[in-house]
Amino acid sequence: MKKSILSNNVIQQIGFGLTAAALIGSYCVCACAALGQGLLSVVLCCAVCFFVSLKVKNGVYAPDAFLLVPMFYTFSVLSPVSACISVLSGSFVFIGLRKILKDRKIPDAVITGAALSLAVGVTIFLTNHYFGIGATGETPFEMLKSFRSLGFHPNFRGLLYGTITLFTMITYPFKFRKLNKYIPAEFITVLIPFILNLFLNPQQELTTINETEFLSVTDTLKNSSAYFTDFSASEIPLIIKTALATGVILFGYSSFNNSSNNNSMFIANALSGGLSGLPVRRFSVRGYGKISAVTAFAVTVVSVLIFPNLFSRLPLHCAGSMLIVSAWQSVPYKSLAEVFKKKDVISIFIFALCTVPFISSDIFTAVIVYLIIMVIYNKKSPLLKERSGTNEN
Repeated sequence: MKKSILSNNVIQQIGFGLTAAALIGSYCVCACAALGQGLLSVVLCCAVCFFVSLKVKNGVYAPDAFLLVPMFYTFSVLSPVSACISVLSGSFVFIGLRKILKDRKIPDAVITGAALSLAVGVTIFLTNHYFGIGATGETPFEMLKSFRSLGFHPNFRGLLYGTITLFTMITYPFKFRKLNKYIPAEFITVLIPFILNLFLNPQQELTTINETEFLSVTDTLKNSSAYFTDFSASEIPLIIKTALATGVILFGYSSFNNSSNNNSMFIANALSGGLSGLPVRRFSVRGYGKISAVTAFAVTVVSVLIFPNLFSRLPLHCAGSMLIVSAWQSVPYKSLAEVFKKKDVISIFIFALCTVPFISSDIFTAVIVYLIIMVIYNKKSPLLKERSGTNEN
């Protein structure tokens, strides 16, 4: 009897591991594809998330589209090593702010405006991948100007793949609630157009759409020395700026996500950031344990090492559209509703003001603007006050 129970528990743990691998792997693959990183970054980020998630109850860590706006800027202006250093340093800024400010929260008007600004910003960046426009830009505003100069000329087959992903990502969790607990929407939404692309574009050399074209793990390791030689001391000021901005953004995210464990979130971001340059957040996955972590890690490593070419066939349009939906799912809509329920003109004005910075400027300037707004907006504290204090306006 005991052997039977033990056997069933092991099988369940393996199942939870496959679910975690599908969820975390989907986010790692899509985030690395959007940022132009290779399969080594996918493996390293997955490995960190699999094992640090053991410290989280009913949850796992994975890259989040909501946190990618700083990364588009970071990877465009810094070398890969510097980008990793900036995220690693940003995790220390995050935990430092959590320790210093403890349970103090960012006012709803500020956090919801900033969240909306991040969602719009990452949507602008990812629309470039979704539609296959080929635009460039370090900030959302620069990307919009690039859209205007290039004109609207989407790759329609890629647009079809992205739209399938978009539609499935929105409807699947509602139509298949129970199944979604075992096979995550993020995995299904990229799997369907991925398989469709293999049938419609069987030869990679003749493909008519933008595909991820990941650099394999072995090729990345062969060229690893180039990553370190690309580092320059002139990047240090930018590393400091991006680290401060990333840390403040992680702190802002944790302020409206009470389910986040600050210490494990710090460890996850320090390791994931230092190894792959990707910030992460918590996602809900039930029953995750040690056997689950080993299963997820083994499945991911084997898949990446044996089938690197298959990963490179993923339509970039799918990665962009999946992350767009994920970003909007992370917006704190309840807090947003509270801002308007108060019918406070000042709060609504502050909210509207906070929707602009991440769209119109670089991340460091945007963060400085938000800090200035919070200093002026808060009456009782020079920097932050309790969320309840925002009612006293």
